Amino acid sequence: MKAYVVNAGCEQRGIDSQRIVNYLEKNSFEISNNPKDTDYAFIITCGVNQENVENSLKLINETRNEFSKKTKLLIGGCLGKIRPDLVEKQNPNSIFSPSNMDSLDEYLKLEHKISDIPNPNYSINDQNIKSKIPETPREYFDSAKKGYKIKISEGCLGSCSYCSIRSATGNLNSESIDIIVNQVKSGISKGQESIILMAGDTGAYGQDQKSSFHELLNNIIQVEGKFKLYVHDFGVNWLIKNFNEYVAIFDEAELGQKIGGITIPIQSGSNRILKNMKRKYDIKDVQSKLTPMKKYSFFMGTHIMVGFPGETKKDFQDTIQFLEDINFDFFTCFPYSDNPGTEAFKMPNKIPKIIINERINILKNKFEKSIKVMA
Repeated sequence: MKAYVVNAGCEQRGIDSQRIVNYLEKNSFEISNNPKDTDYAFIITCGVNQENVENSLKLINETRNEFSKKTKLLIGGCLGKIRPDLVEKQNPNSIFSPSNMDSLDEYLKLEHKISDIPNPNYSINDQNIKSKIPETPREYFDSAKKGYKIKISEGCLGSCSYCSIRSATGNLNSESIDIIVNQVKSGISKGQESIILMAGDTGAYGQDQKSSFHELLNNIIQVEGKFKLYVHDFGVNWLIKNFNEYVAIFDEAELGQKIGGITIPIQSGSNRILKNMKRKYDIKDVQSKLTPMKKYSFFMGTHIMVGFPGETKKDFQDTIQFLEDINFDFFTCFPYSDNPGTEAFKMPNKIPKIIINERINILKNKFEKSIKVMA
């Protein structure tokens, strides 16, 4: 049996894709580099915004053009839960999401179950990447994302009004501390000097099992060896709630230079917009916690959304002021994108695309060395 697997999603979906590859190989499948003459084609999609929806649909159509009549189409990732109407129009043989990967067993009926296949530390997205020596904070973080990864949990506890990802990833499901620490040790033993922890919200880790992310971090920094830890998408509400615990860990980690960088998505510098986004924090609390963290040697990045419904000139100016006050090493700017099924989709006072682009250009001019704009 031959199969083709391709991913149009984020790094976590890349890990899912590699897990599917490992699952198929465990069941004696041959993995092909193209969908032609394959028995199965697995396409892992993304539905985080309109552009990623369109890219996923384009990939499905392009891949289908290469099919033979015998090829069966399986569509995974987030799009099937976020926009089932669009996915069902593709007439797939099976649809699965990050929260129900076990449905592959029901459809394929193979000897080895996917539940027996652990999350890998690399993904199919990392193949054939030209190595480059990092020079900037962003390049160091991006390099870590392409390297040794540990998915510490799936799902999240948030209910952001603009996000529909939770419908696909489900409720929080954390891996055990022992398994994660063993993966860290394994990476170090293989000479991995950069290790990145990944989740929908790393800060929420452990809340489903009477543990916490600061407990996990404390266990990891005790591991001997030369390595730098990177933390992907750490919800700032958890930092605010347990600030003293995190400071103690960061202080200890600083002695051994064991943390390389953290991304802390904030999304807006306006409390009014944060409230409408259903982000669970006040911007003054954010500033009071992030400002003293600038003393550490690790890089600190964030995410900013521009053009959320109702965003005024003052709201946007508050965001600029916040970025100037904290002076992040890097940040990623996302233009707001309407997503059916979210609360924000139904909100009035949508910001015209021309104004969103104007505001993004203002950010580009002010923060040209640290900004990256996602379409």
